[in-house]
Amino acid sequence: MIKPYNETDPAHEKYLEEFYLLVFGKPADKLPERLLCSEWREVGFQTKNPRTDFRGSGIMGLHCLRYFVSKYPELFKQMVSTGSEYFFISLSSINITVSALQADSLKHFMIAYFYLNKEGVSEEMLRFRAGRREFKNFCALISENKRGFYEVHCFAFRFLYMLWQKEAQKNSDQFPAFSIIMQETRLFVQRLMQEKCLEVSDIREKAFTIITNYIDTRRF
Repeated sequence: MIKPYNETDPAHEKYLEEFYLLVFGKPADKLPERLLCSEWREVGFQTKNPRTDFRGSGIMGLHCLRYFVSKYPELFKQMVSTGSEYFFISLSSINITVSALQADSLKHFMIAYFYLNKEGVSEEMLRFRAGRREFKNFCALISENKRGFYEVHCFAFRFLYMLWQKEAQKNSDQFPAFSIIMQETRLFVQRLMQEKCLEVSDIREKAFTIITNYIDTRRF
């Protein structure tokens, strides 16, 4: 179900081009050759070629990023301006989305969690898949609103970033343990999917409530 990113596919390259223009706010005639440039590192890619970071998530990883930046541009700008050198914004988003092709750790969960992968997953990952209630609510959401997956991703990303900032403030000499933060993010998604959400507004309302309660109690 998840298509690999294919740089020979004009549609995929067009999506990446649109993402570049969306993120950097440049006119179309200022596109770098083959979209290779150091600017990508400024928004959390590992190299000047962002395509390599989509190997795990496929085109879905790019779609999730494009959706997040288009719907929450101010939050994305805040992440870029306040994120530390150790917080790779785009890569963190991809890790939330990423395919179960390599799903042998907690950081590779969302596609596998919702049973959207074709490939098998490790026995460890089987323990972290949606239960009957969560999967039923997810299917109901997607059947009513195709943007549902993207919105769930957006709030999982927001939650992850919030935790990263909080943990980073505790000890400025050591960056937070990403695996622990991803584990809490998985629990956030699980808790959100226990709620019946049929509209984007439902997701936003429930997500904000869960995040607020977590800040107050440090538990779901």
